Amino acid sequence: SNIAWLKPNKRIDELIWTAIRKSNKNWNFQLSYLDGLQYTEYNEGDSYNWHQDSFVGKHNNGQRKISMTMFLNDDFEGGEFYYEEGSPLVNPREHIVPAVTGNMVFFPSTTWHKVNPVIKGQRRSLVTWVWGNVW
Repeated sequence: SNIAWLKPNKRIDELIWTAIRKSNKNWNFQLSYLDGLQYTEYNEGDSYNWHQDSFVGKHNNGQRKISMTMFLNDDFEGGEFYYEEGSPLVNPREHIVPAVTGNMVFFPSTTWHKVNPVIKGQRRSLVTWVWGNVW
């Protein structure tokens, strides 16, 4: 995929923080700051295999707690966003999030997730991470 980091924008950050606060009511994580906004383009054949956004171990600036993906378009084929939920006893464990332009998906940064290969067109998204104290 191709990525670019957007210049900080106070208004956009405020809008994202509003949505983060609503989502965080589910988890009640201690949150400190928003990471930069990353614009991502997936072209035909591009994908991102299963991964977590949190880091193992301690970092000076805390730990990623919440991840966010915002769909910027839905006029592509493939490129499905999957996340894995729960233990091996959860059935089904893998869930797909339909790409709907403008929708934001928030999830704990420890959640395994992936983007399937784009088959046709270009998938565009905006992603960021919210940091907090180390667990």
